[in-house]
Amino acid sequence: MSVVRPSAVAVVGIGCRFPGGIDSLKALEVLLERKEDALGQLPFERFDVERYFSSEQSTPGTFYAPRCGTVGDVRLFDARFWGMSAKEAENLDPQQRMVLEMTWEAFEDAGIPPSKMAHSDTAVFIGAASADMAIPARMKSSRYRQWRRLSRQAKFS
Repeated sequence: MSVVRPSAVAVVGIGCRFPGGIDSLKALEVLLERKEDALGQLPFERFDVERYFSSEQSTPGTFYAPRCGTVGDVRLFDARFWGMSAKEAENLDPQQRMVLEMTWEAFEDAGIPPSKMAHSDTAVFIGAASADMAIPARMKSSRYRQWRRLSRQAKFS
């Protein structure tokens, strides 16, 4: 009979993004202690809010909530820092950009140079709430436009 021993797990660093500009555990703690609301106005730069907003919950193809939880401007990603071309970064899902940034911040928070973790038993655990940020980015990408053009041609050929 083999004996299974539990592995030790240690959380040594954290990087985070929450609505309301929360980007640290301390900021999250303050928000929760004050019982504040982190929701904000709908981001007009993401989509045509006037076109899709309706105060009537039952209107098809619309949303009715005037406020939402967003995590900042994902366009501020530093592609050069990650060794990416601007085009490559543009086609990267915005949540993947944030994961890269938060992983780096977790290493900084732990005081560990990422290079020291090469070939080690190290894991990064990630949680995300939705993929809605990827939709507008994909719709703007050249690959998406090419797919749409080809799919339309196939439908009408």
